[in-house]
Amino acid sequence: SALRVHLEGKTTGALIVASLLPTVRPEGFLLCFLWGFFALAERRPLGIRLLRPLWLGGGTILWILAAWAISGDPLYIVHTWPWSTGDRGPVGGVLSLFRYPKILPLIVGPCFVPFLILGLVRAFRERWFLLLSLFLLHAALHVAFTWLNLFDAGGRTRYIVPVAPLLALFALRGWNSVAAWRPIPRFASIALFAVSFGFGFGAIDLSPTNRDWAAFADSIRHARRDGCVQKATLVLSSQTYAYVELLRRPPALPLVRNDRAINLRIVRTLPSGTLVLWDRHFGPW
Repeated sequence: SALRVHLEGKTTGALIVASLLPTVRPEGFLLCFLWGFFALAERRPLGIRLLRPLWLGGGTILWILAAWAISGDPLYIVHTWPWSTGDRGPVGGVLSLFRYPKILPLIVGPCFVPFLILGLVRAFRERWFLLLSLFLLHAALHVAFTWLNLFDAGGRTRYIVPVAPLLALFALRGWNSVAAWRPIPRFASIALFAVSFGFGFGAIDLSPTNRDWAAFADSIRHARRDGCVQKATLVLSSQTYAYVELLRRPPALPLVRNDRAINLRIVRTLPSGTLVLWDRHFGPW
């Protein structure tokens, strides 16, 4: 939405909308900082240029105030954000450099990666510097966060959410360039979209975690039938779904990632009346 407003020439409105980026993903803060530098570089009177980037803080201030009003904790976001993904050290290694391009086919579709690359080239020639800078900064952040094991970076597709509209614009620019050179037959267009959709849908649908909610719902139904839920003084779950279903506040997990033996010892020491809901995928953590 911010890009759409920006490309229509309403740059102040774009700053206001872009200020909500931190509520989408943690790196939204840094994308806002970069957007602010471009606002400072605009050809406007100095006083206006210095004030305009302040719009980029509006969304975060509203977010903090809303979280404070709901939770009673003025630093709720700081206290609840997943700054680190556990006790593992930095991931490091050469593989960290390839995780970002590895998940791009899942986002834009494998058939559209060539159009995306062409669109990036065209965007550079046409001086889409704000859009290119946002994309390159996000790629650099992704590599750094993966290397340092921050914000559950890994190779997760949801990491691309803040710049997904950018990728769509670049891919569309590449598509239009090809179409201007040689019109793309309708059947070819339909085939490309169908293959990409099938690939993306299959990749998401094949993930076992997307069916965990059904297994959890079944387990909770049995626990309710046996009276376990009513008696439980503490609920401990490997996924958030159980807390949502049972209307319980998630406690601080006392478990250690990737150490099943220690976790089993910890579970044995939990107080009587603890209801533990665990699964095979996250359970070994």
